[in-house]
Amino acid sequence: MTDKNILEGNKLIAEFMGDTFHTDIEIGSDLVDKAWLCNLDQKYYSSLFYHKSWDWLIPVTEKVCNTIEKLLDSIKESINESYEEDLMNFYSAFVEVNFFEIAIEDIYMQCVSFINWYNDNK
Repeated sequence: MTDKNILEGNKLIAEFMGDTFHTDIEIGSDLVDKAWLCNLDQKYYSSLFYHKSWDWLIPVTEKVCNTIEKLLDSIKESINESYEEDLMNFYSAFVEVNFFEIAIEDIYMQCVSFINWYNDNK
């Protein structure tokens, strides 16, 4: 993974987890130095450790699994087999994994993949 991929993935995960750092900064537009704000944003997201800390990533996997379960419950009456198949594939990637035998990078990428899919299909 490149530094850019890590930064984008951590930002995506942070937003999925409810972090709104970049939208919480309320400064009058005439006072904002855009380069400074962009640099601040990048420094903040660079300080996240979803990509290398199980302590950071396990709550994400729990939220992903809970989200998938809720989505599966909500589509039981629909006939969207493709949507359900996607969800089951993501779910099995999390439920059937032995966290002691898998690299954190693999679970991290599964989380990023699911969140991208989820954002595209909300």
